[in-house]
Amino acid sequence: MHAWRPFGLIGKASAYGFFVPVSGMEPAFDAGTPVLIDPVRTPKMWDYALVRLARMSEGQGRPVIMGRVLESSGAYVKLRQYRPEIDFEIPMPEIESVHRVLSLEDVLGL
Repeated sequence: MHAWRPFGLIGKASAYGFFVPVSGMEPAFDAGTPVLIDPVRTPKMWDYALVRLARMSEGQGRPVIMGRVLESSGAYVKLRQYRPEIDFEIPMPEIESVHRVLSLEDVLGL
């Protein structure tokens, strides 16, 4: 499937789309909502992020966790999910990558 590339993603060959798989980020993102991800931009505090874990899940590949970034240090990333509302830390050795979920402003190039 090919889709029109929004202005804010022109020249960003590594950007990709992702469907939010579960309701953990509702009401910000409903399950099944498509979001755009930029793996090059580092998420800042209060950005939404997709964290790809380093460990493999049996027969499933590497699991991902979506959350709002509350804190990021050399030791861990602290995220918030909304349903149930929970804040949690993921140690850096357990993380393969942290990708920024793009806002509408990012996508439109504002």
